[in-house]
Amino acid sequence: MEFSMINVLTAWKAVQSEATVTGDEVLGESECKGSAWKAVRLWQCIKSRSFSVVPSRHIVFVSPFRALRTRLPSLRSVVPSRHLAHNSINAYIILLYTLVLALPAYGQIKQKSATERGIERQGFVDIKAIDPSIRVSLMYTRADNFTGQVLYTDLHTAYLHPAAAAALKKAQAELKRLRPDLSLCVCDAARPMSVQQKMYDVVRGTSKAIYVSNPKNGGGLHNYGLAVDVTLCDATTGDTLHMGTKVDYLGELAHVKGEAAFVKKKLISQEALHNRQLLRKAMAAAGYKVLNTEWWHFNFKSRAEAKANYKVIK
Repeated sequence: MEFSMINVLTAWKAVQSEATVTGDEVLGESECKGSAWKAVRLWQCIKSRSFSVVPSRHIVFVSPFRALRTRLPSLRSVVPSRHLAHNSINAYIILLYTLVLALPAYGQIKQKSATERGIERQGFVDIKAIDPSIRVSLMYTRADNFTGQVLYTDLHTAYLHPAAAAALKKAQAELKRLRPDLSLCVCDAARPMSVQQKMYDVVRGTSKAIYVSNPKNGGGLHNYGLAVDVTLCDATTGDTLHMGTKVDYLGELAHVKGEAAFVKKKLISQEALHNRQLLRKAMAAAGYKVLNTEWWHFNFKSRAEAKANYKVIK
């Protein structure tokens, strides 16, 4: 019997509120699907004082406390088997023991913000839930971007349209095939229209305005969850590779056209050109097309397709 802190707390909240919780409500943590169901059913058993066979679509187990006792030998003296299925005091001792084991991870649990919950309700998916191996470092959660401001105050999760997210997973697989030591690193993904307006207001009337889609014109593909800003990084350390410019660099050296000339003039290195080409190869294999003025920006659909067939993120 294995427990994650998320599973234990989800079940604990259900017990505290007397709410009815199903396994599906905690299956967002896909990597611990089985234990999520076990934890919920375990707490439900405690509430009902019933420890009989508990079937589910994932598992069938008998006497969950006996299974837990087997996995935690130190409890054998505390919870004698002859009392295991009947003594509620012993049941709560086990629960207390489980919570104590899980407490160190309490501070690591990530709570979704109102913006993130809103994006999820509109059908967009967390990239990390689709492929946990993909690195995420959203640049607009920090001030070191072209605006010099923090734009994502309550958005720290990278979302995409489900089809675009599935394609990004395919791109990661292609990259791993070519270079197992590398990973994609997402720097920006789906962007609510409200944030797009904030970004446009920052650059309105400046030379940078040409790089930001005007919300009045429908915004850009980031606002549909159909574009991603991505670079390459070391799969183990997360350190980004040399790409000639930083992500979000607004200038000619970020352009795809003329890269060979940039190398010849020693404005970017041959290594940087090779890394850009590798990134484009992996993304193209999944159906993404690079934006010619930004080596890091890739579109999964055209703007015309997006406006005709998809909805913007509110």
